[in-house]
Amino acid sequence: MSGRNSAKNFYKVYSSYTELPMDDKGHIFKGLGAGKTYDMFTPLFGMGSGFYQKAIHGIWVEPGMRILDLGCGTGKLLFALADQAPADSEFYGCDYSPDQLRYAERVAVRYRQRIHFTHASMDELRFPDSYFDIVMSSMALHAANPGIRKKAISELSRMLKANCIFLLLESGTPRFGLLTLLFSLFGKMHTRNAYDPCLTDEYCRGSCLKIAKESYLNSLVRRQIFRKY
Repeated sequence: MSGRNSAKNFYKVYSSYTELPMDDKGHIFKGLGAGKTYDMFTPLFGMGSGFYQKAIHGIWVEPGMRILDLGCGTGKLLFALADQAPADSEFYGCDYSPDQLRYAERVAVRYRQRIHFTHASMDELRFPDSYFDIVMSSMALHAANPGIRKKAISELSRMLKANCIFLLLESGTPRFGLLTLLFSLFGKMHTRNAYDPCLTDEYCRGSCLKIAKESYLNSLVRRQIFRKY
């Protein structure tokens, strides 16, 4: 009986994670599905602390650099990089969910770097051209509507300095594994027209972003490093 209840509870949590409120921009984490609860349950989907350490491997932040995290959520990727960055580097995070940002702001006080958060859709940022040394995004593009993804990629390229990098962690072509099975059975990430990684690659190529490295962090999430030319 306890095993049946555990499975039922897991499905309930999973459903609330994947079936998010949506508007013309995309899906939004809010209320009980955001903040601390979000951070508690994302490891169930393969995104624990080890995931973010693998994600930032080989990404070096030099003094004075500016880093932008698009769709930063609770800031897990941003904070993982800040942990190893110089004190005079500067971090920016944007997200469409006020609830996610409020939690991230509470965590940010532990860090020595200047960390700024902006409540905005990823296609609406107004930073100057060539302002950032690193732009990154983790599992956020798939939650945005297709038109938003395309414009966001164009904008991040505009804001990124020449010869600097864009780190993208997103759904790739599914590989065999438990995580892929869970998303296939219950999630919506790979339903028709939900998210097309090949189309995202095309958007990047069309925005002066050339792939430099590519690997998988688990059976579902692809890690890509693009360089702006």
